[in-house]
Amino acid sequence: MPNTRSVLSRLTILLLCACTAPTPILAADPETLVEQIRSNSLSDSAIEAAVQRALEMQRDRETPWDPAWGDVIDAADDAGHIDGEQLRQYARHSLNLELVTRPRIGRIDAPVASLEFKTRVGAGRMFGVQIDVLEARFGDRELLFSRRPNQWVISHREPDTPRFLRRMNLSFEHAPEMHPPGPVEIHLDIEIRIFENRNPEHGALLTVWRETLVANVEIVDAENDPIALVHDASERRHLEQNLFAQHIRVMPQPDGGCFLTMSLGCKSVLTAFAFDVFLQHEDNQWHVGEFAAHTDDQGLYTGLSAMLPADVLDLDEVDVLFLPSPEAARRDIDIIEIFGESIVIRRVPVQKPPWPVQRPQ
Repeated sequence: MPNTRSVLSRLTILLLCACTAPTPILAADPETLVEQIRSNSLSDSAIEAAVQRALEMQRDRETPWDPAWGDVIDAADDAGHIDGEQLRQYARHSLNLELVTRPRIGRIDAPVASLEFKTRVGAGRMFGVQIDVLEARFGDRELLFSRRPNQWVISHREPDTPRFLRRMNLSFEHAPEMHPPGPVEIHLDIEIRIFENRNPEHGALLTVWRETLVANVEIVDAENDPIALVHDASERRHLEQNLFAQHIRVMPQPDGGCFLTMSLGCKSVLTAFAFDVFLQHEDNQWHVGEFAAHTDDQGLYTGLSAMLPADVLDLDEVDVLFLPSPEAARRDIDIIEIFGESIVIRRVPVQKPPWPVQRPQ
């Protein structure tokens, strides 16, 4: 006959093991949970536990985000197991914003800043977001905007996503010449609205909140914010092969001038650059804008526009001249050195209106 005390001891051990072992939901990896939810092999209570676990992981900003936890929430949503409050929580913690600036700002330069997006959603989720800047302050002085961020899409972004896909640029109409050299804070008050669909016009508003973002900068005299110029033959060859200018179009204007648009790009960036861009024909040059890129800006493509004299309407092709510009570099958050030589793209066609151009009398 078995010893009663021995049997009870073994039962106690088994019960203790059962109580202290991790529950299947807490121990399961998110990829497994997604498969189980999609195959309808979890009970309602197990799905609820999985969703709560995923929301906890999303709220934990100290842990690097795994988009598979967002996939758990999205799979439960597709299966009809997400209620309105859980969806609002998912939206509220889907976005973390950081105000990033150039660490040092010259006293003659306007502050340049960006809103950097860090998203915490599933690989297939897209929320729409609208961001309104309510107020910006440079120390105790209010800043005026020349560009305001507005509409964006919250989706999963890998850590190596190019910066122009994870940032909204801000430009301010103010130079801090009245501030003495030294540290100062930039404060940005914003309101954030997140919508169920990527297009806010077609999705329900899920959540609204306000934040104040702060960035620390140092005001310096211009000579203390130098931009290094890089001279390198291999980089020159690389730029000549990858820099392009195209789609130059001109339209006559009632005042006798012309409006020009053009496209610029660089397929690959090895050394950061910042150029003043000119059109050139014989002895004439016309400034059309700036073009800058950091080494993070692979496959960069942008456009420029300018009002130019009517003489440009008579041209069939122009050279596009790129001149190094430390001033343009200082208007970029990340650039501290640039390629220091000029580049010319020759004989770029000029597209004119399909109708005869009549000059004003």
